[in-house]
Amino acid sequence: GNFTVKSNHIPEYTGDYFAILKGLRFIRDTLTDTMVHIDNSSGQVLTGSQQVANGAQSLAQENQNQQLEQVHLLLALLQQEDGLIPQLLQKMEVNVNGLTQAVENEVKRMPRVSGGQTRVSVDVEKTLTAAERLAENMTDEYVSVEHLFLSLLKYPNKAIKELMQEYGLTRDRFLQA
Repeated sequence: GNFTVKSNHIPEYTGDYFAILKGLRFIRDTLTDTMVHIDNSSGQVLTGSQQVANGAQSLAQENQNQQLEQVHLLLALLQQEDGLIPQLLQKMEVNVNGLTQAVENEVKRMPRVSGGQTRVSVDVEKTLTAAERLAENMTDEYVSVEHLFLSLLKYPNKAIKELMQEYGLTRDRFLQA
């Protein structure tokens, strides 16, 4: 749908959000000063969760993974430049570099397939739907990176669950950060 953004730091912008993840999901996020990014190819203003969605899709494609999985989402959250999630994890005294390396290793273990389109897994679809519901329940207008991370914590697949347990990541602990 159409949207209007008003900020002290950028001129008013009115436009149409584009579909993320091949039209399967529209992910929108609140534009904040720390989460605005200009997509170099299109010149569009991207929000934090859009950057994560694009990053996750790119990771799946770069690694020739046929499905976009939760590990791609988590890795994109961890690799987000000046991202809120790594900052919160550091505040929780989580070894962010170790966690990032562990998630990268999970991605490297995934089957590689050349050619074909990257599909969104059922687990990622569940995560995105949960993030949208969480945003609605919290009366937030847009899905944020925090909503995505909390949804990964709530509906982890086996690999994510093991990583979260190994690094002591729980929903309660994250919410306290």
